[in-house]
Amino acid sequence: MDNMNLNKHISGQFNTELEAVRNNVLAMGGLVEQQLADALVAIHDQDLELARRIVETDLRVNDMEISIDEECTRIIAKRQPTASDLRLILMISKAVTDLERMGDVADKLARMVINNTSRSHPPLVSLESMGRQAIKMLHDALDAFARMDVEAAIQLYHDDDKIDRQYESIIRELMTYMME
Repeated sequence: MDNMNLNKHISGQFNTELEAVRNNVLAMGGLVEQQLADALVAIHDQDLELARRIVETDLRVNDMEISIDEECTRIIAKRQPTASDLRLILMISKAVTDLERMGDVADKLARMVINNTSRSHPPLVSLESMGRQAIKMLHDALDAFARMDVEAAIQLYHDDDKIDRQYESIIRELMTYMME
């Protein structure tokens, strides 16, 4: 579905509601993107104050997920959208769940910094590299969503394999570190 389809509804109010939901998803995505970037900085610098702000931000992300999901449910119940609009609304509902889970990952990383009493950690260069790539992918995914660019979304889907391989490599690296 492209942006042109958003303007083809008989009800201008429906267009407004769909656009508001899309904008809320993009705002939530931007917040999660910042959370993840901040989590990498907090880990690298062992920044307790930044870690605490990430934990606080996670509450806003959780509230946004609930709000967007409720709005999607309300639109479905009230507007009874056609197939393409219904697919968009269901995709948004699934996406906000995934965004919330990403926010939870940032929260866990921040809590790891807060609870690290020894202030020492294994070399995390690989984690930081993978984290930067994941943040870029999230940014690109949000951009593809904003532009409704299917080709860009498909490319991101294929690029995900690279992140998966990096993740497996980091797990092996950390297991070796723990065994030593």
